[in-house]
Amino acid sequence: MSRITASALRQFRAADRRRATRYDLRLNIQYALPRLGAAPVTGTGESVNVSSSGVLFRSNSKLPKGDLIVAAVDWPVAAPDNEPLCLVLTGYVVRTKGAVAAISMRTHQLVRLHQLDKRYEVFFPQKSDSGLEPSVD
Repeated sequence: MSRITASALRQFRAADRRRATRYDLRLNIQYALPRLGAAPVTGTGESVNVSSSGVLFRSNSKLPKGDLIVAAVDWPVAAPDNEPLCLVLTGYVVRTKGAVAAISMRTHQLVRLHQLDKRYEVFFPQKSDSGLEPSVD
């Protein structure tokens, strides 16, 4: 009978462990990288997967690792009155590979589209009721 060493078991657990379950969702994203004394750097993208602790997404440009990010994600389910919803999150860009970036989420809130326009207009310009910017291929 073979035995697993404690070291091998720790390596297996570390390789297999994830902070949260990831869900493959393709959702449109708008993002802004706040800048002190300057307008935020903004862009759009599409999620690759989403978890309770972060989002992996393809952006329209390469993002710098470590930057603070504010993102608005089109939510796939509307409010009871059929108004579109957005998941607004803040966090940090923790990993990048080309135009793919991972965000570690610090805060998140589901908001109605009209609230996005009013409360986050410094980051996201006014949008129509049809939703956020189209996705980037």
